[in-house]
Amino acid sequence: MSINNKTQHCRQTLLVFQAVFKQIKLALNFITEIDMKLKQVLEIEKILGKTIPVDMEDKWVYYSESKDELIDIMELDVIHAIRIIRKHIGH
Repeated sequence: MSINNKTQHCRQTLLVFQAVFKQIKLALNFITEIDMKLKQVLEIEKILGKTIPVDMEDKWVYYSESKDELIDIMELDVIHAIRIIRKHIGH
């Protein structure tokens, strides 16, 4: 491979890495800007190879006093879920 070909190959590789890192940065920014739902946490654990118990697929609802409605617990963001647990453990 000539020097010009090596240089061109290095430039192309660098451009690919820059594009990949840009996408990773965008994904990380997106993740930090959204509320992480419990269902998303389970999906991440599944991707990481953790076995998810079958009963996690069961639908459970939580009565939200502030919204005056039932909410699927898998739709709760992690912080809200922790606050609910703390509230009920404290009683």
